[in-house]
Amino acid sequence: NTMNKIASEIFDKLYQSYTMGGDVYCFKYNTKNPNQIKRFKDAINELESLGYVNIKFISDDKARMTITDNGIDYGNSSMF
Repeated sequence: NTMNKIASEIFDKLYQSYTMGGDVYCFKYNTKNPNQIKRFKDAINELESLGYVNIKFISDDKARMTITDNGIDYGNSSMF
Protein backbone atom coordinates (compact mmCIF):
# COMPACT_ATOMS: atom_id res chain seq x y z
CA ASN A 1 0.00 0.00 0.00
CA THR A 2 2.69 2.46 -1.04
CA MET A 3 1.84 5.70 -2.81
CA ASN A 4 3.71 7.08 -5.78
CA LYS A 5 6.40 9.74 -5.39
CA ILE A 6 4.18 12.68 -6.37
CA ALA A 7 1.37 11.57 -4.04
CA SER A 8 3.91 11.15 -1.26
CA GLU A 9 5.31 14.68 -1.79
CA ILE A 10 1.83 16.22 -1.84
CA PHE A 11 0.87 14.29 1.30
CA ASP A 12 4.03 15.48 3.08
CA LYS A 13 3.13 19.12 2.33
CA LEU A 14 -0.47 18.56 3.42
CA TYR A 15 0.66 16.87 6.65
CA GLN A 16 3.13 19.68 7.42
CA SER A 17 0.35 22.22 6.84
CA TYR A 18 -1.91 20.24 9.20
CA THR A 19 0.75 20.11 11.93
CA MET A 20 1.09 23.91 11.65
CA GLY A 21 -2.66 24.28 12.29
CA GLY A 22 -3.94 24.46 8.72
CA ASP A 23 -7.45 23.09 8.15
CA VAL A 24 -7.62 23.15 4.36
CA TYR A 25 -4.49 22.68 2.28
CA CYS A 26 -4.32 24.32 -1.15
CA PHE A 27 -1.88 22.66 -3.53
CA LYS A 28 -1.03 24.85 -6.54
CA TYR A 29 0.37 22.92 -9.50
CA ASN A 30 2.46 25.86 -10.83
CA THR A 31 2.65 24.30 -14.29
CA LYS A 32 0.81 24.58 -17.60
CA ASN A 33 2.09 21.17 -18.72
CA PRO A 34 -1.02 18.99 -19.22
CA ASN A 35 0.92 15.78 -18.51
CA GLN A 36 2.20 17.15 -15.21
CA ILE A 37 -1.28 18.45 -14.29
CA LYS A 38 -2.68 14.95 -14.94
CA ARG A 39 0.03 13.43 -12.73
CA PHE A 40 -0.86 15.84 -9.90
CA LYS A 41 -4.58 15.11 -10.24
CA ASP A 42 -3.99 11.36 -10.37
CA ALA A 43 -1.79 11.58 -7.27
CA ILE A 44 -4.41 13.59 -5.35
CA ASN A 45 -7.14 11.14 -6.38
CA GLU A 46 -4.85 8.31 -5.24
CA LEU A 47 -4.51 9.97 -1.81
CA GLU A 48 -8.29 10.20 -1.60
CA SER A 49 -8.77 6.57 -2.63
CA LEU A 50 -6.27 5.54 0.07
CA GLY A 51 -8.48 7.41 2.55
CA TYR A 52 -5.83 9.98 3.55
CA VAL A 53 -7.48 13.13 2.19
CA ASN A 54 -10.89 14.55 1.34
CA ILE A 55 -10.81 16.59 -1.87
CA LYS A 56 -12.80 19.80 -1.45
CA PHE A 57 -12.00 21.27 -4.88
CA ILE A 58 -9.86 20.20 -7.81
CA SER A 59 -9.18 22.03 -11.07
CA ASP A 60 -6.47 22.35 -13.71
CA ASP A 61 -4.37 24.72 -11.60
CA LYS A 62 -4.92 23.74 -7.97
CA ALA A 63 -6.57 21.43 -5.49
CA ARG A 64 -7.92 22.04 -2.01
CA MET A 65 -8.09 19.14 0.40
CA THR A 66 -8.33 18.26 4.06
CA ILE A 67 -6.51 15.48 5.88
CA THR A 68 -8.59 12.58 7.25
CA ASP A 69 -8.14 10.77 10.56
CA ASN A 70 -6.50 7.95 8.58
CA GLY A 71 -4.20 10.51 6.97
CA ILE A 72 -3.25 11.90 10.39
CA ASP A 73 -2.50 8.39 11.66
CA TYR A 74 -0.45 7.64 8.55
CA GLY A 75 1.44 10.94 8.88
CA ASN A 76 2.11 10.33 12.57
CA SER A 77 3.37 6.79 11.95
CA SER A 78 5.58 7.82 9.02
CA MET A 79 7.48 10.21 11.30
CA PHE A 80 9.20 7.30 13.08
